[in-house]
Order: sequence, then C-alpha cells, then structure tokens
Amino acid sequence: MMRSLLFLLIAATGAAKEIVVTFPDRGPAYPMGTITMSQASAAGDLTITTRLSRMENSEAGNGWHVSSFPTPKDEGGITGVPEGGGSAVDECGPAVTSGHFNPTFVAAGHEHHGQAQDQYEIGDLSHKHGKLAQSQGTDEATYVDTTASIIYDPAPGSKGNTWIVGRSIVLHKADGSNWACANIGSGGIGATITFPEEAGKPSGSIQLFQASAADSTALTVDVSGLEAGNKWHVHVDPVPASGQCSSLATGGHFDPAGANYSSGEAPPPYEYGDLSGKHGKLNATSGSGSFVGAGQGFVSDVTLPLSGDWSVVGRSVVIHKVDGSRWTCADIAPRAQLCPEGCTPDTPAPSHHQHRRLLFGLIPKPKPPGCPPGCQAS
Repeated sequence: MMRSLLFLLIAATGAAKEIVVTFPDRGPAYPMGTITMSQASAAGDLTITTRLSRMENSEAGNGWHVSSFPTPKDEGGITGVPEGGGSAVDECGPAVTSGHFNPTFVAAGHEHHGQAQDQYEIGDLSHKHGKLAQSQGTDEATYVDTTASIIYDPAPGSKGNTWIVGRSIVLHKADGSNWACANIGSGGIGATITFPEEAGKPSGSIQLFQASAADSTALTVDVSGLEAGNKWHVHVDPVPASGQCSSLATGGHFDPAGANYSSGEAPPPYEYGDLSGKHGKLNATSGSGSFVGAGQGFVSDVTLPLSGDWSVVGRSVVIHKVDGSRWTCADIAPRAQLCPEGCTPDTPAPSHHQHRRLLFGLIPKPKPPGCPPGCQAS
C-alpha cells in the first residue's frame, strides 16, 4: 500500500523513463512532496522537477544528494523523532544510506555551485544545482542534470553505466544533518566490504549495489596500500573470528556455475568469484582491466548477485599478494536494514559463521514474515 507513494513510470515509446520520488507526510517537522526525474534516452540529460513543501525556510537552504544506498523504508524515511514523539529513528543516516554517490571519485572542493557538472560528484545535487528552498518554505523548480542517469547503459564509462536507480535521495537540514530520504524507484540491494587499516596490508572499501535481482551489480572500489598487480576474489566462506584468510578459513573461489579452469587463466566464462579475471588485477602495472595503476574504480558485474541461491552476500573477498599468497580479507556484509514491525535487532550480533549459516537457513530461527537478516522475532 505504502509503495504506491513512490512509483516508477516508463514511457510507452522508446527508452524514455520517468521516476517520481515521493517524500510522504511523516509529520509537520519533515518535508513532503515529490521530486520527478525524467530522461528521454540514455545519452540525454536528466530533468529534475521539485515540488516540495515544509522546508526549513532557511537562508542557507537545504542540501540534497543522491546517496550510495537506499533506505529500507521504501515509502520514504526520516532521521529524527517521529510524529507523535517517542525515540528518534535513523532511516536516512550514513549507516543506512552511506555517503554521496561518487563512482567517478571526484574530490570535494568547490564551495559553491556553478562549475561544470562533471567537476562534482554525480550525487552532489546541491553543488550541481544549488540548495533547495533558500529563504523559502517550499521548492518548486526544474533543473537539468548532465551527469546523472535513470536509464541503464552497459557500456563502461557511459553516463548510464553509473545510473542512480534504486539508490536514494537524502534531504538535509540547513545544519547539514540528514533529515528525510526516499528511494529512486524501488530500493536496491547493497553490501559493503571494509578492509581495516592494518600495518603492511591494503585498506579501504568496496561497495556492491544491485538495483534489482535482474540488474548487474555495481562495484565501487577504493583500496590503497596495494602492490603492483594484486588478484582479488570472492571466496566461499566468511572470515572467521580469528581473522585468518587461509583456504581452511575462507575456502576457495566462489564458483557456483562450475567454470572450467583446467588450462590455468581461463577465458570467459569466469568463476563468479574471479574478480581479477573479470575486471583485472588491482593496481595492475599494464594490460587490460579497469584498475591499471589504481586501486580505485567503478565496474559492473553480471555474475555477482546479491540475492538468491548464488548470492555473494555473507561470503568474503580475499586480496592476494603478487606472489599469489593470501594477503588480507573481509566479509561481504549486507547494508544496515531496519527491522519491520514484529521484529527487533539481533542481540548480540551473530558471529561471522552464524550469520552465514542464518543466510542459508542452517540454523532454525522462528521469524514472522518480513524479518530480514540481522532481525529477529520480537
């Protein structure tokens, strides 16, 4: 029922698409209204039309950004005290939606909008178009965006390859804090891999995002401290409590389709977990691939699902040294999810192995319908 507040309209002709992002009435302390996004083709500009009320009427205006991940509240979320009082909720904060969507790794630096749009993060709507509702309680305007897209294009480096569907728009208060959010279409599926800072090892993160089960998975990779050409793979098991990355700890490459590697570095089809084969070594010295001379990059992967029987969520990613030995590893952790009514957060949090076993139903745990991993029956 609530999903009807946020819907996707696809034009009857051509590839044109329109998405209406709806911020519902969550009480007088929160904005409400719509942001409509329309695009005629994958190469065309994105037209953004705002119809928002209950803005702060601040001289500074309200920031707005596309965040990397959706809110689990597909009908629209808030960060603050709900109407009627009670405990504050966080449905839009960084732990849920993460930071600005920035697949091109543009460094923040411009204090004001007005530069060419490719000088800003794709998700930085504030600097590309200006803040909303400056000295007003409403915002009704139309903006033209040349770098964001709601139409997918599989071509690497294209605007449509970094499309924003399934992610979220976050509205900020004048003080910069997260205020309200809504998904761009139905919310997608997200996961994060975090390599902590540890002497002599790579550190950084990999964000995984899939707009729907039918779409490819986007990887935003930002890892430093690498050697000159490191292989990286999804391995079958999560990292144990010991933190070990050995074959006994994390298992072999994830290969549910049974790829044939009898001749060594096989051509496609690759193992689902062979990220090096599909996208190139990290910080490679030469050759093909998306990470030559860099540990940063954005790639799309059609054989890296985040849901279903062959999901990689709950497994691990291992980065290998140039000599082939296992160097560091981290779990593919699902993004923070909100527990629906009738469910509460797990306490204490499940261990790596318990979480993996829960995902595959190896540990029976009664739950009412709709309790996602990380939640349990109240």
